[in-house]
Amino acid sequence: MRQDLARLLNTRSCLSGARSELVQGTVLGYGLPDSSALGPASSEDRQRLGDAIAERIAAYEPRLCEVRVTLNPPVGNPTALAGVVEAALRVGSVYEPVSFQMTMERDAAQAGGAERVSLE
Repeated sequence: MRQDLARLLNTRSCLSGARSELVQGTVLGYGLPDSSALGPASSEDRQRLGDAIAERIAAYEPRLCEVRVTLNPPVGNPTALAGVVEAALRVGSVYEPVSFQMTMERDAAQAGGAERVSLE
């Protein structure tokens, strides 16, 4: 489960705006939208990104439902975010709560300073 989520969260969708809405739930919409214009210090931007992450997980990970993502700026790194992904894992008719600690850091080595997401 963790590896599947990490793969989803480390993939970037190249579509944005109205185009991304048209392809949501298809292979063309798989991955997170570009968030390079969002600032980790802005609570509004963190909320927007958290909502986008929760929507993508709900759309592309059918084993999880009731997905919630909370993001906070970690102390000491102004370009990173730390947070938690909380959801219910659906196994047949049984729902088990799960949570994953998440860190999102800008990777200066990648073109455009793309974000790298790690899950624990």
